[in-house]
Parts: sequence; structure tokens; C-alpha cells
Amino acid sequence: MAIVGSSVVVGKVLVERLPVFVIGGLRFALASVILVPLALGAGGLPAVRGRDLGVLALQSASGIFAFNALLLAGLALTSAAEGGIVTSTTPAVAAVLATLALGEAWTLRRTGAVALAVAGLLVINALAPADRARGAAPALGNALVFAAVVCEAIFLVCSRVLAQRWPPLPVATGISVLGFAMFLPPALWQARHVDLAAVRLADWLAIAYYGIVVTVVAFLLWARGVRDVQAGTAAVFTGLLPVSAVSLAYLVLGEPVLWSHLAGGALVLAAILLVAPGTDPPARDSRARIRPPPGAPASPGSRDRCRPRGWRAGAPGPPPLRTGRRGRRCRRPGGPGRRSAAPPGRPGARGR
Repeated sequence: MAIVGSSVVVGKVLVERLPVFVIGGLRFALASVILVPLALGAGGLPAVRGRDLGVLALQSASGIFAFNALLLAGLALTSAAEGGIVTSTTPAVAAVLATLALGEAWTLRRTGAVALAVAGLLVINALAPADRARGAAPALGNALVFAAVVCEAIFLVCSRVLAQRWPPLPVATGISVLGFAMFLPPALWQARHVDLAAVRLADWLAIAYYGIVVTVVAFLLWARGVRDVQAGTAAVFTGLLPVSAVSLAYLVLGEPVLWSHLAGGALVLAAILLVAPGTDPPARDSRARIRPPPGAPASPGSRDRCRPRGWRAGAPGPPPLRTGRRGRRCRRPGGPGRRSAAPPGRPGARGR
């Protein structure tokens, strides 16, 4: 996440020297050259279905093309510190979209996270002092960056669908290649007015860092990390994004330290920690017993109070019947229930 936070500062530096689509085209061209051999060496791409290809294309259009184009366009108008803080609202926005698109349960923690994220954005935009170091048009720039955040949230929701069938490396390779294909036409159009021979060595190094470290290395480190730790622990580390972005903006770019950055960043950081996976209590229906339909075999390890203790799940034939509570007979799979005579010394079950 520290590397991802540095991408905001690198993007701010590059957008002052090169057009937006040229930066994106060079970045994902370099990433594709590295990721394609890695994916082929790791076993190649899985079988592509029509639906998977559609989800992959939507991921590339939202999380690669639109996100980077809007982010770079916004950084041209606002400061890197404010852009990094606005970008950090991605977990809260993704939680809202996951509820709307995937039907995930809406919890009190998500409500609090969204409220904190909105409060952080208001502090940055409405209460920040007038300062030329904030950019040429900070309000418009922050709006463009937030539009990029919405696109990134769509990307994350789509990744939950595709991750059920595709490993992470083929997904990263596919979206990088498709993203490069989407950037290529506008990049070629903008490149007509750019003298690439006049680009400085420092700018080429920044593009290399943008394509190799931010796109490839950060992904490989993140994929390795989430494999060894719990999802809630990994999500907490997304809080490093605003910290690294703001710190590097102060140290590398020399942007002024504003109280609105500190207050807004603290609110957004609290929203990230509040919405982190694994912090919500388990859903009530997850503890409920799921009963199989009549006639269906029981799953191994399932328990039923109407089955005698000696009966093993998966044994041939229906389970033997035994008397339940208050003189009731248990149901056979697929058959109607029958009442038994009342046990000695207890009243009958008539009228119940």
C-alpha cells in the first residue's frame, strides 16, 4: 500500500510533463510486457467464458482505463496530498457498491465508514484554506479523483466475481493487456504533439517506476501477502495509502502541510479501519441450520436431532425412525410424518 500511495505522487510529477493517455499507454505497455511471460510461465490463462470475458473487459474499462485517466486528469488540477486522501475513500465506496450489486448485508460499521469518508471529503474541499499550492482548481480536481474512486470501486466489485474462477496473476495480465489496448488509440493521437526525444531521463525513470514497481511489483507483493494473512488484517494495511501519499507529497514535492489534510486524512483513515473485512460480526443467518429438501441425502457432518446417535450420515437407505419429543415421530426423507403413541407415563399428543 505504501507503493500504491507513491503512485499518486509519481502521477502528479508525470502529468505536468506528458499527456494523460501517453502516460497510461506507456505504463500498461511496460506492465504487459512483464506480466504476459509471467502468466504463461505459471501455467497460462484459464479457459475464457463469455461472461468472464465481459467481466474482465468491465474491469479493464473501469479500473484501468477510466480510473487512471480520471486520476491523472484530477491530479493536474489538485495537489498530490488531497488526491491521495480522496483516493483512500475507495474501501467505503466499494462497500456501498457491493451492497447494491452483490446484495451484501449493510451493517452499522459500513454506515459509520461512509459517514467518516464523506466528512473527510467535506473537510478537504469545503473547509480547506485558500492556497495556490492546492492546485489550479482543487475542487474540480478532487471531483475527478473521486470519479476515479467510483471506477476503482466498480473494479473491486467485479474482481470479487472473477476471483471465484481465475487466479490473481491471469486476472492482472488480462486487465493490463486490455487496458493497454484501450489506452493505445488516444495515446497515439496525443503522441503526435509530444517530442519523445525531448523527454528527460528522470521522466523515463518515473514511467518505468509507474509501470514496473506500481503495477507489477506492488501486485505481486499484495497477492503474496493476502495469501499468508487474514483478509481483515490485509485490509487494515490499506490505511497506509493516504499516509504514504500525503507524506511523500510533503517530502518529495514540497507541498505545504495544511490542517485540512491532517483532519480529513484522519477521518478517511478511520473509515478505512472501520470498513475493513473481518471486523463485522457474523451474520445471523450464517448460524442458522440449513435443512435439506425432502429426499436429499444429508451432507457429511450434519446433525439432526431426529436421527439416532448410531446412524452414520451417508449410509445406504433412509435413517431409522425414532420417537421425538412429546410423542412425535420424525419424518422419513420424502415421506409424511407420523405420530407415535405417547410414551408410558406421559399424556398423549392429541390436540397438538
